[in-house]
Amino acid sequence: MFAQATETGRSSATAVRRRPLRATATAATVAACALLLGCVAGSLETLDSPRDWRARAGDDPGWAVPGLDDASWRPAAPDDLADSWIGRAGAAETYWFRARLQPPSDAPVTLPQAAAISLQGSASVYVDGQLVAVLGRGAEGAPAGVATTRMFPLPAGRDGAPPATVTVRYEPAHRGGLNWLSPIFGFRFVHGPFSEVAAAWGERRRQLAAHQTFFVGLFGGQAVLHLLLFLFHRRIRSNLWFSLTSICSASLVALQFERVLSEQAGLLSLYETLWSVLLFATMAALLRFVYELFDEPLAWRFWLLLGIAATAAVATVVRPELDGFVSFWWFHVLVLAESLRVNARAIRASWSGSWILAAGLGLLTLGLIWQWLLIVGVAHPPAEVLPVAYYGVAGLLLSASVYLAYHFSRMANRLRDQLEQVEVLSRLNLEQELAAAELETQRRLLAADNQRKTEELEQARQLQLSLLPATLPRHPDLGIAVAMHTATEVGGDYYDFRAEPDGSLLVAIGDAAGHGARAGSVVSLVKGLFSGFGSEELPSLLASANDRIGALRIRRLNMALALAKIDRDEIRIASAGMPPALVYRSDEDRAEELLLEGLPLGGMRDARYGECRVSWRPGDLLLMLSDGLPEMLDRGGEVVGYEGVRRELERSAREAGSAHQVVGRLGRFTERCCNGDQLRDDVTFVAIRNRAESAADRTAERLSTS
Repeated sequence: MFAQATETGRSSATAVRRRPLRATATAATVAACALLLGCVAGSLETLDSPRDWRARAGDDPGWAVPGLDDASWRPAAPDDLADSWIGRAGAAETYWFRARLQPPSDAPVTLPQAAAISLQGSASVYVDGQLVAVLGRGAEGAPAGVATTRMFPLPAGRDGAPPATVTVRYEPAHRGGLNWLSPIFGFRFVHGPFSEVAAAWGERRRQLAAHQTFFVGLFGGQAVLHLLLFLFHRRIRSNLWFSLTSICSASLVALQFERVLSEQAGLLSLYETLWSVLLFATMAALLRFVYELFDEPLAWRFWLLLGIAATAAVATVVRPELDGFVSFWWFHVLVLAESLRVNARAIRASWSGSWILAAGLGLLTLGLIWQWLLIVGVAHPPAEVLPVAYYGVAGLLLSASVYLAYHFSRMANRLRDQLEQVEVLSRLNLEQELAAAELETQRRLLAADNQRKTEELEQARQLQLSLLPATLPRHPDLGIAVAMHTATEVGGDYYDFRAEPDGSLLVAIGDAAGHGARAGSVVSLVKGLFSGFGSEELPSLLASANDRIGALRIRRLNMALALAKIDRDEIRIASAGMPPALVYRSDEDRAEELLLEGLPLGGMRDARYGECRVSWRPGDLLLMLSDGLPEMLDRGGEVVGYEGVRRELERSAREAGSAHQVVGRLGRFTERCCNGDQLRDDVTFVAIRNRAESAADRTAERLSTS
């Protein structure tokens, strides 16, 4: 890890003096990088964002119309235009973007909606043809090159529905040095319920303030510390110039973050000008610090660069459109090159500890190079808020502080003790990095597995829904209603109807064992058997289906199924492992259970099933259901049970007139029991009411699937 041997010809005293120095500096650099990189975070990325953006060059206000056909528009990712067909367009170019808004699946459509947009340049945002936000050039007085972020409410669509289409008129702009906090070329649009967007918006501002506090506190603390060291020991003037460099760096950070957090548009241009001037002052103070540190005489190179810095600062004040980082990039390159040249001379002269500052200058160079690559669109930021260059500045200031602290210390034995501590910290840091890499690998594997399972569940869900009847049968004497409340995991609930030639109605309801593709396969098989059922008795039909499923010799291929044949005045029911059916007697105002014992289909070969026959009078109601509701927990944490279902049926059938109304009340009862949580199993109802002598209830019943 650390060099333990010396080169031939060097004295042992020199080797002993350098080993603790290199160990201390290496540990400080590793710890600083780990601390700073841990501060990166995003805030708006958890919200929904439209995916299928389409763009078109040009400018026509008619493109904001909601019903516009945008099929001829080209796909584009608005938050990364540098890699798209749009390229790095100038500020005079205008582009229109359109996308469909998809409301969150787990949020009620009646919740107020809001959106947030971050961009470089200016934009006008239309939602369903209505202008809802204008920001950037001509809106708040902000220059085109400054990053802008705004949150705004979304108007409700027709009949209170969520908005459907967003259109953005966007004018790109250059990305200058003051936009280091938002290294994107384009704009980022997110939306969701108003409360979630507001919370994410507040979290983003808190994270920006935390970054500002961290960097300003770090740089400002170093400035105060070394200023005090200079005041207490004025012979070491390098502490003074290091303190000035840290003060300028802290001011740069404060101005840049204040630009994003500030609500005063009139100060934006002033912030940019001050930031550019401070940038030149920082580079000049850095160069003077390097000269002082290695006792380099102030040669003509220094005075030339100082004159260029002063001239560039005046130019940015006179011409605010100039950017101190982009327009004068060559000046920063010259300062870094001169600093590295002086540092290299010190290394060649075997200046003790000179390589520590070289490492800091290297970190600063890497940070500025990375920042430049972000600005020109070559690199991509790993996080929404990532002031990359300041990490390089922090590395430089930390390394310089370590260097000065080393030379201020006179005790060699203390350095040897610190060497042992640094070695331990370095090993721990390496172990933590290896552990973090392993955790990241496991996380990605788990994410890929979850994605695969999600796709399989969606396919199984579509299969399940395709097996259900598209419409309900119409019967002059029966009111029929069905409701299915699907769970997160795809279950195997199934129902079907068939009108018999003798005027009766054959009803089937079932629940396949397990979830996913296996459940969908057995449901598909049973549906085929149901379609081919003849006119045999119900127990014979169940026995025949059981034998055919068992003949497949597939383990754990089971399904509970109940059949009901409804005539004008009689119900016949046979069950293979389904919950008991309930018959509500309107003249007695009570519900009775029809419990039949029987193994699920596929459970055992040659199984036999019984049949129950009950009278069926006008006004009576038959309810067949899966086990989802009886096995559900209510708000009190108690199982609903079949008795709870029976009581709710009596109350619903007493107060409701039609089967559709009864199913609706049972559905609301189900929602109250789950209390907003996801269902663990599908809940299915099939309700049939005898309305042979009731003309008021002959309105058409419709399929209700939740």
